[in-house]
Amino acid sequence: MKSPTTRQLSQRASSVVAAVLIATSLQRAGAAPPPATVVLDLVQAFRSAQVAHPKLTEVRPRAQAGGVVQAALFAHPAGPKQPGRITYSVELPKAGPDDLLLLVFQIALADGVQLRPEHDGVQFGVEVDGHRVFSRRCRQTQWEPHGVDLMPWAGQRVRLALVTDGLANTGFDWALWGRPEIVHLPQAHRAALDLARPVPVQAGLVAVRYPTQSCTVRVVPEGRDGPVQWTIPVLAPGEKAGGWMAFDFMFPTAQAVQVMWEPPEALSPTQVVVAPYAARLEVKRFGPAQAIVIAGQPVRLWLELSNTGQSALSAGTAEVVPAAGTGLKPVAIPALAPDESWRAEWTWVAPAKAGLTSLTATVHTPESVTTHTAAFEVFNRPRDARTVQNERLKIEFARQPRGYAYATVYARQGPQWVPVAVWAPLVQVVSDTRTGPVTWEIYPRSAPAVPERGFSVKNSVQFTEKQLDADGVEWTVRLSVTLPPDAPLARVRYEWQPAQPRTVRALLGPQLYVGDGTAGEAKSWALFPGLEFLYGPEPSSNDRDFSPALADRRTPDPRKITVPVMAVTLGPDSVDPPAKPDRFFCPDALKDMPWRAQAKAPAAMAELRQPVTVALLWNPMQRWDGQQAWPSARFASPNFDQGMANHRLALFLPSVPEYVPENGAVAGKAYSVAAGQRLSLEATVFVGAGPVLTAVRQWLADVGGLPQPQPWPRPFPEALAVCRTGFLQTVWDASTGKWRHCIDWAPTHAPGFAALLWVDAHIAPDPAARAQARARVELAVTNMLREGGPGLLTSPAACHIMQWELPFLYGYLPEAMPAIDRYIAGLIRSQGPEGGWVFRPANLQQKGLGAAGDSVLGLCAAHAMALARYARITGNTNALAAAEKALRFMEQFRVPRGAQTWECPMYEPDILAAAYAVRAYHEAWRATGQARWLHNAVYWAESGVPFVYLWTLPDKPMMLGATIPVFGSTFYSHSWLGMPVQWCGLVYACHVWRLAEELARTPLPATDSPLPLALGFKPTDWRRLVELITVSALYQQFADGPRVGTYPDSITGFEKRNPAFINPENIMVNLWLLHGIDPDVHTARVPTPQGPVVLSSGARILNGRTAAGHVRFELAGYAGELSHTLVTGLKPTQVFVDGRALARADTPPRRNPGWWWDQSTGRAYLTVPHSEAVAGIELVPE
Repeated sequence: MKSPTTRQLSQRASSVVAAVLIATSLQRAGAAPPPATVVLDLVQAFRSAQVAHPKLTEVRPRAQAGGVVQAALFAHPAGPKQPGRITYSVELPKAGPDDLLLLVFQIALADGVQLRPEHDGVQFGVEVDGHRVFSRRCRQTQWEPHGVDLMPWAGQRVRLALVTDGLANTGFDWALWGRPEIVHLPQAHRAALDLARPVPVQAGLVAVRYPTQSCTVRVVPEGRDGPVQWTIPVLAPGEKAGGWMAFDFMFPTAQAVQVMWEPPEALSPTQVVVAPYAARLEVKRFGPAQAIVIAGQPVRLWLELSNTGQSALSAGTAEVVPAAGTGLKPVAIPALAPDESWRAEWTWVAPAKAGLTSLTATVHTPESVTTHTAAFEVFNRPRDARTVQNERLKIEFARQPRGYAYATVYARQGPQWVPVAVWAPLVQVVSDTRTGPVTWEIYPRSAPAVPERGFSVKNSVQFTEKQLDADGVEWTVRLSVTLPPDAPLARVRYEWQPAQPRTVRALLGPQLYVGDGTAGEAKSWALFPGLEFLYGPEPSSNDRDFSPALADRRTPDPRKITVPVMAVTLGPDSVDPPAKPDRFFCPDALKDMPWRAQAKAPAAMAELRQPVTVALLWNPMQRWDGQQAWPSARFASPNFDQGMANHRLALFLPSVPEYVPENGAVAGKAYSVAAGQRLSLEATVFVGAGPVLTAVRQWLADVGGLPQPQPWPRPFPEALAVCRTGFLQTVWDASTGKWRHCIDWAPTHAPGFAALLWVDAHIAPDPAARAQARARVELAVTNMLREGGPGLLTSPAACHIMQWELPFLYGYLPEAMPAIDRYIAGLIRSQGPEGGWVFRPANLQQKGLGAAGDSVLGLCAAHAMALARYARITGNTNALAAAEKALRFMEQFRVPRGAQTWECPMYEPDILAAAYAVRAYHEAWRATGQARWLHNAVYWAESGVPFVYLWTLPDKPMMLGATIPVFGSTFYSHSWLGMPVQWCGLVYACHVWRLAEELARTPLPATDSPLPLALGFKPTDWRRLVELITVSALYQQFADGPRVGTYPDSITGFEKRNPAFINPENIMVNLWLLHGIDPDVHTARVPTPQGPVVLSSGARILNGRTAAGHVRFELAGYAGELSHTLVTGLKPTQVFVDGRALARADTPPRRNPGWWWDQSTGRAYLTVPHSEAVAGIELVPE
């Protein structure tokens, strides 16, 4: 494990005032002491621990205190007198009399705490079998190292408890246990530390027997690295030391270190132990890099290993030696840092004779020699293939001496068939036998056509075979494959039937190795909706967006899957992953664009002239045993799962989590099959031209299109009334005259809420409700004007969707616009020269969420959205130029990500980024009419679909249409997989609805956009999607009680509502949109010989035209009210309303009828009285 603490501390050491330390000049180092061994890493073992009284207890791989980051356990106690406990059952190793066995750890409060005098911190404690052996109070955000002597319990099984006591209160008790580990130091007391001789250690542990007085211990390296030091404090009364203080160090360039302390009398050399950590090489995988090895053919062999030790491996000290007789040369292992991985690769010619084969390789290190064996089958070159095909898909089943063993899947590329995947094995069972679980394969020997009308030998095959298992029990298996005419897919059905009762661990269905023997690890896209949205060589289950403990997504709980599809796209732009990607590698991010531009596709990709998507599709609710649903899915891209150069897509039985543990490959709890019971699994193999979302399109076609929404939980008037009550009561703070974004949050002025209530005051069916809404708007606006002036009416505070609408609806438009002007000017100044914006962490906590200075879609889309919206509303050419520059910059990106970097790692897929991009490009289309921008808006709308649940459980009405916010985490430690956050989806839904309305008026034209479309949705489909999302939100919303009108920030299990509880803005906007009411600022462009005249208003603008040089249009507002309109591109001399002159005002008319010309901006403002809902307007130009 790496030691980031030491590295960061060494950077700070130069600022520490040096004390006079006992030392001699560094001399030739003596012999290295025996290495320390980590017996147990308590962070890695956290899943096995028992947790009691937690408010929140979790692994934080990048916990931060004092700006120093390291792996830790976060343990917030539940409350006073309810200390949190993390208890491990540990088998401690035996230890000799000169050995030392320590629990080493560091304690701190996490950065971000805001301690006030009443906050009393945390009492950290360690207990062994109920005996308190350590106690220390902490109220600081600085790591403090400690050690507990475990020698009295060596060789015993103990219960080891980490205790966090909140004392009198638990305010900001953000307790961290930094890198808690049990460490064995052999022969630690054999000799006293020789102060005159440096210790030949590069990375290791210093342990100091706890002194009776405070002192400072310093480790000074030979070489360029700076020293590190710790101060050992004096314990307060009631505190208890664990006998030792211990801390790690790592000096990349040092060969030896020297330990010193001040004052000299605080310690003696017999109280100080220095032990090195050793590198430890662990072989992860060894074997062929492809699923199918053909006799006499060359194949790549891979041996993958990792340095799991806590010290670096020096170059030239270790090597991999293949077995004699293979003709393969030894390979020297390069220098490897802790946690660094490496892969040896050879090209080997398989034996000429088919059959089971094994190879060995030996890893030689200074400490050990280990031999590793790979056993696999070599197949004959297929000469007797059973082929099924149609015009777009071909599958060749290869016959071997024992029967049909595997299949090759081909895609049509013009007149040629190109291999894109291997299906292997065809039938595999993992079952319990008298000798234990056994994995065995069945090779069908005959391959007739499916005996059904419409199918023939050409387009179908049905394999049926009987075989005895290891206990002599007969199994009947059947595999049917049918290819519909002229469709790029194959329907697959498996059946298994034992003659006697059996217990099974896994029944493998279709297993595709995409790119096996061709593209290898290269790909263009991969998709597992709800979990993975990968572009280029991004690996699945990576820990870039999660802590290592949460990163595994190979076999998820089915409830985390939003659309039951697994897909990989191969094409001419498919490239292999880089040899050594950095932690934040993302080929869809600005910093890695140069790499992406230079990366080359494998030679095998030359046959693919257009992208091909290979996918598995299935029905998660199929009853595979007649009662139980949820087939299990296995996804690894590239196939790190088996150490192969391909991408693994597979389905199997039984289900997660009832039988198979999440991310497991076989059942932990065996499934019992009765004698003669038939189990089945159905799926579709899809091999279609186009990007990865074509697989989702096919799944939707299979199920009859987007599902019908759940029945509305309440009709529109009642739903609107619930939202209104939320604004009038639940999130309104009467004491300040402001609103809260969420219940119990600080109140703020929210002009967007006032705008919504203003519209509601004119459309609500109940007169009393209209009056209440209007009165609240008048009060809120009065407060805003008093405290912030008209500019405050443009604030987006507390809103996710609403932006600038209030002055267009209520008034004060001329005085409010300068605030928007200033905001836009600031955005343009902040824009980078290439057109985008980059990640600039706002605090230390955000610093670890991405690479500072990098850019992804979400960091740009929100700003581009504001620029394009402003340009659309005002006709401002500078803003439009900046917006279009940003939109062209954004065309580099392919996956929506990075819109929530206040807490989420910036590279994880993000529906909010899709929402912002939809709005940005749609606003640009509205401002320019450029077809490319409309096309791109549709692309980003399509990219949001995988975040939406398009299937449901029968008893979970919140599930259908629920939206996952990110395929990732918050600060790496809180996973959002399977945990919908509907406010994000509602923002997306709003912008998708407006786009759908545009598409209903404007068929999508062909463009030269580089962004490929896939779903082929019609406007009615997009509207259906919006309704799905909105209805789910209505089920999540509180319809009564103290939280009425609000809805949860997230839900668990599609039923439990989690705080915070959010205002109803997003629901209300989408409710109105679904019923033909749009509270947006409306814009029309009227062409004139002098250029376009841009009209923007809170009223709808109808029939814009010119007549006799005059500009004419109608404003559809509310009878008896005023409407407020901005005009650019024309300076009026007169304005007529319904044929009557509208008075020209000398000052901004605010909320009085009249029009006003702003000479400084070249804008005209109209405040129009509506005697009827629709008013006819005529502008007479200068």
